[in-house]
Amino acid sequence: MKNFILLMVLVVSVTVVVADTVDTEKLTAGNIQFSTANNGTVGFIWKGGASFDGQTYWPRGSHNMYMFGGGIWFGARKQISGTSNTPKPLVIMGYNPNSGQSWLTPGAVADGSNSNNTANVYNSSKFSADTGTPIVGTEVANWPIWITNPNEKTFLSASNHRYELDVDKRNKNYYSEGPLFVSSQDLVTVYNDNDLGNYEQGVSKSGYPIGVEIKQNIYAWNDKKFQDALIISYTITNISNDTLRDCSFGFVGDIDIARKPYLSEGATNDRVRFYNEDPSLNMGLAWTDTNNGESGSNFGYIGISVLETPAYTFDNPTSKRLRNDKLIYKPKEQIGISTYIGLTVENDAMNDGDRYNRLLCGKMQSDEGPGDRRILTGSAPFLFAPNETCRFAVALTFALPSKGGEADGSTEDVADLVQLNKDLRTMYYAVYSSILVNERLKHSETLNIFPNPASEYITLPEQSNTLSPYVIYDICGSSVQTGESMSKIDISELPTGVYLLFVDSKSYKFVKE
Repeated sequence: MKNFILLMVLVVSVTVVVADTVDTEKLTAGNIQFSTANNGTVGFIWKGGASFDGQTYWPRGSHNMYMFGGGIWFGARKQISGTSNTPKPLVIMGYNPNSGQSWLTPGAVADGSNSNNTANVYNSSKFSADTGTPIVGTEVANWPIWITNPNEKTFLSASNHRYELDVDKRNKNYYSEGPLFVSSQDLVTVYNDNDLGNYEQGVSKSGYPIGVEIKQNIYAWNDKKFQDALIISYTITNISNDTLRDCSFGFVGDIDIARKPYLSEGATNDRVRFYNEDPSLNMGLAWTDTNNGESGSNFGYIGISVLETPAYTFDNPTSKRLRNDKLIYKPKEQIGISTYIGLTVENDAMNDGDRYNRLLCGKMQSDEGPGDRRILTGSAPFLFAPNETCRFAVALTFALPSKGGEADGSTEDVADLVQLNKDLRTMYYAVYSSILVNERLKHSETLNIFPNPASEYITLPEQSNTLSPYVIYDICGSSVQTGESMSKIDISELPTGVYLLFVDSKSYKFVKE
């Protein structure tokens, strides 16, 4: 972080302009102290000029910081008019770990000079869950996400498709089903890369903007099971007239695991590695060496994982074209990630080609010892046609060492972090139906679950050779049991009552006796 502060002095003339337009909201749900801005930066707050503050602390209210800032990277190769036949590599950044800068502009491009209609960060705790109208006077428009299809609102990872840009349509006259709220607290914003004035000084503008618009949703829970996790979902649209080639979505997390007020000292002894024990989790983790004031302060792990990526078309996967026939694709259908690396201050990417090559370098990070670390993920490459939309999701998770004492990064010591990630993935890919459970109970199948009523086990209607994630909800809409099964599910610990089982995008009603 010392290197970062020195660099900030050099870019103060830029940050003054950006800071004046940034809107920030903080999470109050869950156990993670976290914030987001309307320009693609997360876990980081500009206070004006060269003043800034890292905002990712865990647990909430402690002095234990884990990440100084983070945000989206999006890379593409684009044919530049009047140049050679070789497309130019370009990368836009919601967070540059060298400077803390974002290159992105708040609001939707279609809003133009009326960008205030969409430029804010919308905080669900400030809006009526029934009408979507503000309950806090500072909000300038109604809640932006409305339900167009009652069945779609039960999918957590598909729920952010219905962002209504027209503020005059954000009401029940247009959307009789009402506004959509997914978690205990949703933070929603939209931004784009079209304003070259927001790019950093000294950056070549050749080929920019790439031409993308990004809708970002953050989900957090008060529920004890997921209070130490949050999800950041990105829906990206190619609003340009160009076909973007070999695109890659990335997320950068500027890891600074340090005890406040010794943040500068603590930023230099962090360790990072990809969780190779189960690559399907797309997860890496970071911990501190505890020799700069962190020892004895209950530090644990931060995990950064990629929960969702798009899928290639079936007919010709080598074309790298994206599918668009379903709301959500199973993990085995998705393109996945190709890169998970730990940058340092000394080897940070400093230009377009370097950043792009890092996104697609194909390396999975092993522990290389302590340093000032930054995590960078990169998806497998894909073709992005004009007007196409794709979705990515990232999870931040936190856990204490499973063995007790200080974190050591071993497989045994990260067991609790891994389990939290597995549970989160199960919930993400199962149907999240806390809003619709009572309606779905009326229409769910009952004959295919047996025995029904049941006291010990229920048997899935469609048995498989692979594990299928499931979620069981009670009639109040609370998740009471999650897991994976090929055939039978143990329900012996559930109280007597009526329940709803979601598995493989289907719902089944059963009675526990």
